[in-house]
Parts: sequence; C-alpha cells; structure tokens
Amino acid sequence: MNLDERAKITQTSRDIVSTIIDHGVNEVQKMHIISLLALELDNREAMIDIRAAVKHHMPDFFQENQSKLEV
Repeated sequence: MNLDERAKITQTSRDIVSTIIDHGVNEVQKMHIISLLALELDNREAMIDIRAAVKHHMPDFFQENQSKLEV
C-alpha cells in the first residue's frame, strides 16, 4: 500500500469517527461501538484482543448485558 492509499484510508476512517462523534455518543457508547466493530474483523486474534481490552475497561457493562441475555 502506497502513501496516497494510506492517506485516503486514514481520511475516510477519520471521517467515520467524526460522524460517530457528531451523534453525541458518550464514553460507554464509544467503547461499545469499538467492541461491536471488533466483531466485524476477519482477524480473530485481533477481535479477541480488542474485545478483551474493552471488557477490561467496562466489566460492569458486559456483566449486566450478559445476565440480561441469559433471562
């Protein structure tokens, strides 16, 4: 991938992040979005690592959701 391609990818990614932030998301929502995006990765190891990092910083959120899903 050349420098121009990387620049275009970076700009597109920043535009997507800007759109998300413009929706007024809070910290919990940002972390949840990151976790959901990780599920879309083809790289399983990266997905597991990213979700583990998010869960590490939001254990209560995932614990509460897990118990509601089991009902």
